[in-house]
Amino acid sequence: MNNLDSSRLAQHEAEIDLGIYWTAITEKKWFIVFIVFLAMGIAGFYIIITIPVYKTNTILQLEIRNSPLKGLDDISSMLSSDNQETLAEIEIIRSRHVIGQVVKKLRLDTIIEPRYFPIIGEGFTRYYKKYFADDNDNQLMEPLWGLSQFAWGGEKIKIDHLTVSTSYENQTLKLIAGKNNHYQLYDVEGNLLLEGYVGKLVIAKLEEEILVEVKLVELQARPGTEFIIIKESHSVTVSKLQEKLEVTEKSRDSGILELNLEGYKPVKIKQILNTIAQIYVQQNIERKSQEIGNMLSFVNKQLPILKTSLKKAEARLRVYYKKYGTVNVELETHTLLNQLAEVEKRISSLELALVNYKSQYSKTNPILVILKKQLTQLKSERTAFNKRIRRLPKAEMDLVEVMRDVEVTSEVYALLLNKAQELEITKAGVIGTVYIVDPAIIAIEPIKPNQLLIIGMAVFSGLFLGIFLALLRKAIHASIDSVDIIEQRLNLDIYAIVPHSAKQTKITKKCRKKFIEPQILAIQNPNELAVESLRSLRTNLQFTLMKTKKPIITINGSVPGVGKSFISSNLAQIIANNTSKRVLLIDGDMRKAHLHQCFGQTLSPGLSEIISGKCELEMAIRHISSNIDDKEIEISLLPAGIRPSDPSELLMNGQFQIVLETVSKQFDLIIIDTPPIIGITDAAIIGRLADNINLLVIRAGEQTIKEVELSIKLFEKSSAKITGVIFNDVSLKSSYSYYEYGYKY
Repeated sequence: MNNLDSSRLAQHEAEIDLGIYWTAITEKKWFIVFIVFLAMGIAGFYIIITIPVYKTNTILQLEIRNSPLKGLDDISSMLSSDNQETLAEIEIIRSRHVIGQVVKKLRLDTIIEPRYFPIIGEGFTRYYKKYFADDNDNQLMEPLWGLSQFAWGGEKIKIDHLTVSTSYENQTLKLIAGKNNHYQLYDVEGNLLLEGYVGKLVIAKLEEEILVEVKLVELQARPGTEFIIIKESHSVTVSKLQEKLEVTEKSRDSGILELNLEGYKPVKIKQILNTIAQIYVQQNIERKSQEIGNMLSFVNKQLPILKTSLKKAEARLRVYYKKYGTVNVELETHTLLNQLAEVEKRISSLELALVNYKSQYSKTNPILVILKKQLTQLKSERTAFNKRIRRLPKAEMDLVEVMRDVEVTSEVYALLLNKAQELEITKAGVIGTVYIVDPAIIAIEPIKPNQLLIIGMAVFSGLFLGIFLALLRKAIHASIDSVDIIEQRLNLDIYAIVPHSAKQTKITKKCRKKFIEPQILAIQNPNELAVESLRSLRTNLQFTLMKTKKPIITINGSVPGVGKSFISSNLAQIIANNTSKRVLLIDGDMRKAHLHQCFGQTLSPGLSEIISGKCELEMAIRHISSNIDDKEIEISLLPAGIRPSDPSELLMNGQFQIVLETVSKQFDLIIIDTPPIIGITDAAIIGRLADNINLLVIRAGEQTIKEVELSIKLFEKSSAKITGVIFNDVSLKSSYSYYEYGYKY
């Protein structure tokens, strides 16, 4: 074989493999469709029972913070960045200080919900409210199946006050509604804690300890309806809200913060987000006011001290002038005094900045570290200037020291006095650096579950699972769907490949009813492709019959439903039509005979009566005439007869062998439709006694290799042999279809 032939063969085998898979899928298409619809049903059920999740957001603008002290802006810009400030504000928003106030203000630590029927109850209630309940409908939905302890729609409850002892925090309490606004409260173990009425404060005590203190302001429910109440600890509720709250910056260094929150109740999550924003803005203003207050307090403390120092320095200067008179000071000395005064002002500014930043950052913060380092450097410069002053001549040094004290103290005093006035003005009109741009709104459409996505995934998953199961069944079942398996693995000859016939399917259903005329495909549709394939079988059998002594053909099958009766009846009709031979069709299945129904004949008398001696052969054989293409065709039929108590024993008593020898002389061809081979020995007995041509019918895609191999072994044990195979009901879409063997139309 050359390379080109090998390539074509490999390509052909690949096409065949794909054809096998495609056939397995198409054969189970309705099963796959069922799986897809089942997956869609499960997805729809999931959508109904899943609580919708809503999401809303609020937008905040964070302005770049400027120092409240002029002259410190350069320090702020040098020591911090916009991104660091934004990250700090994000952490403040998520802090326990802010979130804790929200929890306390909105009473988020109190959870109270109706008890719904497991799995479907809440979804049922939700759809009832959405599609069936009126807007002002205060009526309660009637309980399903008499389960009045569950909420089914229309229930309302509102708590004005609830406190519990530490032992009952984070525990599930059960409230049961009674008649006339009466209710009872039970602990997790079912012990009654208290009972009371709506509108009244009720307290449950154990000795002097208050266990539960509750006040209901509204309760609308059927008597017996249960509610779940949980009083969470403050820290647990804060932690939960911190986990749910998402705070991000819209873009780097933009100063625009987005707060997102998901939840089951759109009104509640809107209220929570807006409250977070309001509390954060308020604390931002308070923080700014506190910063200014701290600096103002520091300045006010320093001013009296500086004023006293200034007066003392001025007094010393007057004493000096009175004692020594006026002394000329050189230009270099004046410059030295000015530089020293500037250093003192910068030291005062840095000390004021330290007061501001110490209230905001920890000791290890880089900003404070740099500020302290700069302050140390400035103090070193001040020390250096003082050393230079001490090196001046005695008279000049004394004058410079007095002038230094006056000038420096005066400059610093003026600086702090100006700062005090500025801080007073700033404090009076302090505003925050955070603004609410977009407050949260009520979310209309839920973000979860995503119905289109879930349905799409269900369709895809159902399709994938259906195809997988179809192919898995194909692999596990290991059915025979190709002639290669029959020829190579089973080593059997293929006598005919009969394609699937939709018309034969209809005829098979009709045969179960009583008909006067024969219901045979070869008679009603002689041009059907399946009939054409049986004509090829007739041709193959003619050459085989020439080499045999007995004109007997047995049509066998491993299990019921492989199409033996279809092959037998149509083959008999075709041979009688095309060869004008006398053909006898024998129904050898005396257990579940139905071949007579296809010809519109009665079951008895038949083969069982002949073998048992209750009837003569001539009386049991029916001669059936039919008209095909204006040609009168006649075949003979020997029905199975009334079922005997033991068909196998009846076949082995020797009389059946005599019947076969008799009809072999009277007819040119005898075709015997046998019962299934597996589980019944009748077919093997008939095959051994006929001792001629035993054909095995294999239905494509329905029978396993093990079934066929077992059938062959059973025949061999009875000293019989399978002559060849009729591959029946082959799909026209299969790669191993009828066309592979040269028949086209």
